[in-house]
Amino acid sequence: MSRKKRLENLTPICQLVTYALLTAAVLFMLFAGIRLFRRVTDSREEQEHLRATVSYVQNELYMCEEPSKVFLSQGPEGDVLVLPLSDGKYALKIYLYEGYLREELSAVSDDADPSLAEKITEASSFDVKFSSPTLVKVSIDGREAWAHLGRWSDE
Repeated sequence: MSRKKRLENLTPICQLVTYALLTAAVLFMLFAGIRLFRRVTDSREEQEHLRATVSYVQNELYMCEEPSKVFLSQGPEGDVLVLPLSDGKYALKIYLYEGYLREELSAVSDDADPSLAEKITEASSFDVKFSSPTLVKVSIDGREAWAHLGRWSDE
């Protein structure tokens, strides 16, 4: 068999191998792109969710009816942020319990009772620090934000 004849027999096989390698490379790149896109979107959704949770707590602090009476108490798993309502008898309590940030409307003097609370969102940590009588630092799952207690006034 001549050399030219052998090359003619190998040409279709080389073409198939080249096509298979190119197809495998394209599929590899496609699946790598899909995994990367999924990680980016999951991270973005997690950050948006965390930002919304922190914003919720900031908004509750801002809309507090009795900013001078806001205080922290001890709850089942750490700090309880107590936001008294205008009547002075009831308060909105925000705290962490069993992996969820919860809010509860109950009497100011009552201890936090998770069976009465509504789940706000999943969270692993919740920390509140008063920087001044009207400035509060809120930290949820490592994301920190500052909130002004009560509405701004010109008085």
